[in-house]
Amino acid sequence: MVVSMTGFGEATVQSADFVIAVEIRTLNNRFLKVIPSLPEGFTNLAPRVEQFLRQRLRRGTVHVYVRIRRVVERPRWRINEQVLEAYKFQLEHLRARWGFTEPVRLETLLSLPGVMEPEEAEEPAVDRAWPVIEEALSRAVEQVEKSRQQEGAATQSSLLELCGKGLELVDRIEAQAPITVASYRQKFEDRLRQLLSAAQLPAQEVDILREVAAFADRVDIGEEIVRLRGHFRQFLSLMDRPDCSGRQLDFLAQEMHREASTIGAKASDGQIAHWIVEMKTLVERIREIVQNLE
Repeated sequence: MVVSMTGFGEATVQSADFVIAVEIRTLNNRFLKVIPSLPEGFTNLAPRVEQFLRQRLRRGTVHVYVRIRRVVERPRWRINEQVLEAYKFQLEHLRARWGFTEPVRLETLLSLPGVMEPEEAEEPAVDRAWPVIEEALSRAVEQVEKSRQQEGAATQSSLLELCGKGLELVDRIEAQAPITVASYRQKFEDRLRQLLSAAQLPAQEVDILREVAAFADRVDIGEEIVRLRGHFRQFLSLMDRPDCSGRQLDFLAQEMHREASTIGAKASDGQIAHWIVEMKTLVERIREIVQNLE
């Protein structure tokens, strides 16, 4: 089945420490390009986010927005009691020695160097946050995949209809090809007999056959018709495969256009030329559609 490259998904996951909200938007691209956006302090998780999504998606521009909110802000500083007691002992000694009456205040002690020191976290915040982010990414990308599959199903219906019309045109062109040769023979024979009659010369059947055979060889489109029909059938077959690739379908559409152009250049027939214009328009529409497929 075919899968579109455009999709949307979002998810929110909460843990004891964080509330993680993830939003994913995917657009068309010949290759896979992941553009993550994370809040300050968590940007070093961008490679993990990209690696995770590369395991789930094959093509497209993927915009990922990760919002992180802490549930409880953990203390970031602690009091070094040994340093605090040392400061207090020295200040009390100086206060008694110099006869100061003002007591030693706690806020004064806390402002002295070394009393307050950073708390050493048991586990960095980014490491604690990653499992939650990963869960939110998984849920969001599931929605993306579902929306891309739904759009792909609608696209596949359009492609099936276009391929059906293309095969009908191939059948018409194939049926018209012998008529073109017969029509040319009749016109050539009539013209030749008219000229020979005016010159009072006998018409040689072998000359007529030789000219008609040369014309038939020049306008023979049998091989092109076989290849064009084969491209349409292979296109239909690929769409039913689970590993269907938009690149493969685009390549086949290019080959369809090439064969149609060759038929148009070789077939000296107004009706076939009309159908070839219709065929090229149809194939261009197919190419526009498949360029939106994963």
